Amino acid sequence: MMAGIYQGPAPPLSAPKGNCIDYVFAEASQWADKPALVCGYKNTVITYAELQQQIGRWNSWLTQHCEGIASCQAVVAILSRPSVECVVVALGTMAAGATFISLFSTFNPSELARQMDVSGTSLVAVSEKSEPKLREAFQVMGKTLPVVIIGSSDKPVVGRFQDIVEDQSIPSKQAVKLTGEEIAIMAYTSGSTGLPKCVTHSHNSVSLNTAVETHPLYCDTNTSTGGEQSRVLMGRDPNTPYPFFCAVIPCLKMGNCLVVKEVKETLLLEEMVRHKINHLYVVPPTFQTLLKIPNERPEILLHLTKLHVAGAPLHDSVAQAVLETMPTVKLQRGYGMSEILTAALDPIGGGKHGYTGQLVPNAQAKVLDMKTGELLPPLKNGFLHIKIPCTMVGYLNNPEATAEILAPDGWLNTGDIGHVDEDGYVFIGGRAKETIKIKNAVAVSPTELENGILEHPGVREVSVVGVLQPLVGLDSIYAFIVKRKLSEGASVEATEENIKELVKQKFSEGKYLTGVVFLQTMPRNSSGKVDRVKLKEQGRVLEQH
Repeated sequence: MMAGIYQGPAPPLSAPKGNCIDYVFAEASQWADKPALVCGYKNTVITYAELQQQIGRWNSWLTQHCEGIASCQAVVAILSRPSVECVVVALGTMAAGATFISLFSTFNPSELARQMDVSGTSLVAVSEKSEPKLREAFQVMGKTLPVVIIGSSDKPVVGRFQDIVEDQSIPSKQAVKLTGEEIAIMAYTSGSTGLPKCVTHSHNSVSLNTAVETHPLYCDTNTSTGGEQSRVLMGRDPNTPYPFFCAVIPCLKMGNCLVVKEVKETLLLEEMVRHKINHLYVVPPTFQTLLKIPNERPEILLHLTKLHVAGAPLHDSVAQAVLETMPTVKLQRGYGMSEILTAALDPIGGGKHGYTGQLVPNAQAKVLDMKTGELLPPLKNGFLHIKIPCTMVGYLNNPEATAEILAPDGWLNTGDIGHVDEDGYVFIGGRAKETIKIKNAVAVSPTELENGILEHPGVREVSVVGVLQPLVGLDSIYAFIVKRKLSEGASVEATEENIKELVKQKFSEGKYLTGVVFLQTMPRNSSGKVDRVKLKEQGRVLEQH
């Protein structure tokens, strides 16, 4: 290994190439009669045998009714709150050789329209509750796409989900044969600059990441090893990158039982008791609720064995509190991003204090000096780069943005600042990239917000930055604005109130501004670009008051 290039101690892994659905369910006959999915709303159960049958019927139906299936060009979007139906649609779509993308149910119609435009959506599976918003998005797009309804509708649809998967006259088709290089999933995300982008991952990428997540070094919840199923609560959208790649697919590969239901933080502990949850995938803000378990709902600890956390670094004080108050619960930290999937993960025996996982098999890391670009030795902070076979194919139809982050030799600039120690453990100390991380670990592009704010006639210049809240691992959002004066042609003066109201009108709740700061001039660096470092420093001062 070249000096300055780091890797973990585990040897490289491999996974079969081809349709990832074949790999996920390769051993499922061993637990065919066990529950695969539980609907947390109705408490209905889908066994592994029934799940595979429903996946096969959705596969068959798509093959007959969705344009572009034969050439693997079809894109099926899902718009719904978390549900077992969403999981079936996603898996059945991949089984058919099509690509799926999960639309953010919290987005407004304009944002949804952009998601569908960027991804080239061919068909949308939508819940009854979300259908009105989808129809509004169609109006923004100026066209209507084929719709499959989950529930019922009085609008024209091409199919009803329940009718499709329960129709015994529809054959349950096996997953189509693929090379594995075909695109399985698109994930709507934000790059370090510019407007949001669509990350694309192949079937082979999904399979190899699953092999990592289910490796005995990191996982001890395989049904076949002990017969007992681990019950996993999916309280967040199961088809967004972190839950899908790290939880849904690996858990189904291992024969676990997924309880799917949208769960508010205030009801999380109640749902964990009700469903006797053993394993939970969370982001750092959830620990504000989880740390109440020992005092408020200690019965949870009769079943809870593992907390898997990713999406942002977990503050040391929070990790220590888990260790002290819930010593029987394993805390597993992971590091990754939509573009590279899982790059670092704590072994089952536990990780290192202050670090966010150890480099997984097949992953390499290097840390570059922030001024010279030279390779740095262990424990020295710099720009973190990762090379791993699970790296995205690229940003959809955006080779320029892909080239900015992904080098021809496979190294990806994560945009994070940190270091790697002698044992391959990864430390994340901050973000060099400009993306803002909000609730549910969603990344927001500053450019998107800036373009919206610039529509205010009283704004001449704006820069939006995120300021990290250490205890929760998410960002507060501040807009720094240079006003356009009334004498300069502004019809309305910009105020903190009307700027915040504009953002509320144009964007979903997670993108609302924490604060607005008016400046005489925007700070700039020697190259003439806005000095976001200075703006972040000013934001941190505001955050402390």
